[in-house]
Amino acid sequence: MPEPADPAPSSILGPIFDRHPLAQLVYDPGTLEILAANDAACERFGRTRDELVGLSRLELMPPDEHAAVRHFMAGLPASASSPAQRVWRELHRDGHELRADVRSMPIRYAGRDARLSTHIDATARVRLIERAQVERDLASVAGHLARVGGWRLDLASGRVLRSDEAQAIHDLPPGGDGGLEAGIDFYPGEGRETIRAAIEACAHAGTPFDLELPFVTAAGRRRWVRSTGEAMRDRDGRIVALQGAIQDVTERRQAEVELARSREQLDAVMRALPDLWIMYDAADRCIAVSEPGHPSLSLPWEQTVKRHLRDVVPPEVADKLLAGRDAARAEGSVPSIEYALITREGKTRHFETRIVTLDGGGWLTLIRDVTEAMVLEQRFRALAEAAPVAIFETDASGHLGYANPAWQALFGLDASTAAGEGWRAAIHPDDVDTLARRWAECVAAAGRFEDEFRVRRPDGTTRLVLAHAVPVSDPDGSLRGHVGASFDLTRERELEEARRGREVAEEARRWQSAFMSRLSHELRTPLNAILGFTELLLMRGAALPADVGTQLGHVRDAGRHMLSMVDDLLQLQRLQHGEQRLQPEPVALRDALQTGAKMLEPLAAAREVRLQVDAPDHLVVTTDRRLLQQVLLNLGSNAVKYGRRRGTVRLAAARRPGGALTISVSDEGDGLTADQLQRLFTPFERLGREGSGEPGTGLGLVITRQLAQALGGELSLASVPGQGTVAALDLPA
Repeated sequence: MPEPADPAPSSILGPIFDRHPLAQLVYDPGTLEILAANDAACERFGRTRDELVGLSRLELMPPDEHAAVRHFMAGLPASASSPAQRVWRELHRDGHELRADVRSMPIRYAGRDARLSTHIDATARVRLIERAQVERDLASVAGHLARVGGWRLDLASGRVLRSDEAQAIHDLPPGGDGGLEAGIDFYPGEGRETIRAAIEACAHAGTPFDLELPFVTAAGRRRWVRSTGEAMRDRDGRIVALQGAIQDVTERRQAEVELARSREQLDAVMRALPDLWIMYDAADRCIAVSEPGHPSLSLPWEQTVKRHLRDVVPPEVADKLLAGRDAARAEGSVPSIEYALITREGKTRHFETRIVTLDGGGWLTLIRDVTEAMVLEQRFRALAEAAPVAIFETDASGHLGYANPAWQALFGLDASTAAGEGWRAAIHPDDVDTLARRWAECVAAAGRFEDEFRVRRPDGTTRLVLAHAVPVSDPDGSLRGHVGASFDLTRERELEEARRGREVAEEARRWQSAFMSRLSHELRTPLNAILGFTELLLMRGAALPADVGTQLGHVRDAGRHMLSMVDDLLQLQRLQHGEQRLQPEPVALRDALQTGAKMLEPLAAAREVRLQVDAPDHLVVTTDRRLLQQVLLNLGSNAVKYGRRRGTVRLAAARRPGGALTISVSDEGDGLTADQLQRLFTPFERLGREGSGEPGTGLGLVITRQLAQALGGELSLASVPGQGTVAALDLPA
């Protein structure tokens, strides 16, 4: 039979070829040269027909595909359609990659063997396949990371199939299965009945479940799991199986417990804060407050919440707060802002605000009402300005911040010149280094300060100054600074040096008397004012913040202590001037000692000290009963306070040979050294017991000796360290 003639090219590459929606190429199977291309191929590869014709098919594919194409073409039958093949990678003219599912068949074109290939775009399909694989891989990884496993219960057989991750959650080896009851037994206690009921409801009624229950693994580990399940039905709608997931949620449950505990603790702390706090979001809107009804709010909270800061406070206050917020964000610090604000009660109050930035752009203000503190500060300044004593105040770094007029006059410096460390300019050159070193040590230790030094004033005079300073703390216990007083000792020292002669000694006594009288009277008036204002403020009780009440209590106690010192000074002055009038009368010493012991009972009971009175009934002395009783009370209170706790204090009286009488008060305390006995009757000397917590001025024994001398007697003390002290009052017969 003769070979059929080749079909005419037009019958093969007619309009159907040109307009076919799929890209088609005609190429030489040996050289892979492209002989013809339709419109869809031009569009697919981004080239014209003239550009495609003459190219090799390999030029439309990435280089790493060339070897595979040649191998495929070498094994391709010449008379059959192309067998199943993989998805090929092709290139657009702009370089981006295409995926193609290629089908080809042999044809005759222009008198030569050729192949007609149809290129079906497989890009989307390949991407879907790749994405599905990625999602399967991610699901597997996510299941492992999230500790999520799958399970299936076949209701006909009662067998439970679990994924490897589900087996791992049970602490079982991979690839296992088990019965329903064995699976339920992993849930202890009430959880077992809960999961059984959920499975039965799902199996009978198709009710899905989602439970979190305690769980005990095959290894005995106690865990928490989340178990979900749903019903699977056949074509007739019958439930034939259950399937679901199991997830180990132990870490989340523990984190939730810890978070709940932390939130509870945080809520307790925030509720306990005496300050008002307001929280703002990143847009500076008020979103939360510690106490909606707090009187410090400028508007009711319902008119404040969700509103911008500038809408609820005056512009100048808003500017300060927003500037503080910016500083906190930029520097990572907690700035403090002070401002005045008219509250919703119509009162102007003064506030101190600390600003804390939060994650996400939000921020928090801690607001403290400092109005009362400012009032007290103003009163302190007013009293200090009027006081005849040189008073000064420093900050936590020891820099001088305030000096009253009396201080400025004593040092010969004005306040601006003395500020900071400017006060050093007034110190004598020989004393300045030593004083600066001692002051720095005091500031570093946040302790008390006392020192004498010389001041050289602008008029050329030199003054000897004694400075006392005590530390002042903020409510949080940190050092706020020191408050102190300076005394001009120049005149006193000059008189001391001149006391060698009678006239100089008399001059010193008169000067000291005048000074003590003036100082005592000058101090009593402002002290009474301080105590009066303090008592009025304390009468407000619950209306005061807790820290203000505590600070007022310190002010009251300090004022009472100073007033007691003033009274002691006045009594000492009267005794030294002989102004104490005596009223002699017969006094039974046993009765006097018993009366004194009764007056000491409250103090003795507080220290669990036993009081013992030892005196014959017949001893009688003619003296001033009131002054004698005061001597006994002074000596007895010292013995109780400084004697041994739970010890014995003995009050005794006896007649000595020659007829004189001796009254003694003895304790069982630590006793005194010879050096301490020598300093015992020095005014204001407390022998190092200033920090013992026992109140005192250091004038008690000085006054007691003066009282003994006024009675015509003599007071003496004897002591043995470690055994106790005996105070003896010798009175004439």
